[in-house]
Amino acid sequence: MKGKEKGKGTTKGKTAVAQEKPKRQSGLNLAHEALIEAGKPMNQKQLAEAVIARGWATKGKTPGATLYVGIMTEIKKKGAASRFARAKGEKGSFVAVSQHEQGA
Repeated sequence: MKGKEKGKGTTKGKTAVAQEKPKRQSGLNLAHEALIEAGKPMNQKQLAEAVIARGWATKGKTPGATLYVGIMTEIKKKGAASRFARAKGEKGSFVAVSQHEQGA
């Protein structure tokens, strides 16, 4: 058989050197970066605008709500180890938690 050795799979449509796609950053990673850069609390609308400006793409109609749920889920699951915290005195706003504040 042409191009195929016994016991080995084919490489249909693949080149010898795999083409690497640029890795997409998650909305939560971008939100954390945006909060660090801002240095102040941000609400879900401000966060969504900042994250979209950084290149985040979502198919959802409510990107702010998507980020809000993701951040709240991380806070609930990771507790003190979360990268985010709710801003005191500002309903619906978040701040970035530095590694120093996390105890790391």
